[in-house]
Amino acid sequence: MANVTTAIVQKELKEGFSAIEIAKKYRLTRQAIYWHIDKIKKKKRKKKKKKKNYNLLINWKLYNEGLVKRGEFLLDFSFFQDWMHISEQSSHLFQQSSRPFQSK
Repeated sequence: MANVTTAIVQKELKEGFSAIEIAKKYRLTRQAIYWHIDKIKKKKRKKKKKKKNYNLLINWKLYNEGLVKRGEFLLDFSFFQDWMHISEQSSHLFQQSSRPFQSK
């Protein structure tokens, strides 16, 4: 079996040889030659799409200012409402459990 590259197959095809003739010349199967032909066709099909540069379309300074809210806190302080009551209960429970053998 000969080493045949896609470039060699492409050159032979440009010279006018058919896939069967190329296969016989290099002692390969037609399937191997058709694999190279498919590879050549796929190279021709690939076209990269140009990506839009959105950095030029968007005013990022203005967009960022719209996202930032100045002077606002997003913290919920409702947990402070019962804080004193909960702390008194927990301190009372701690005092009871820390002195189990102390008499009253």
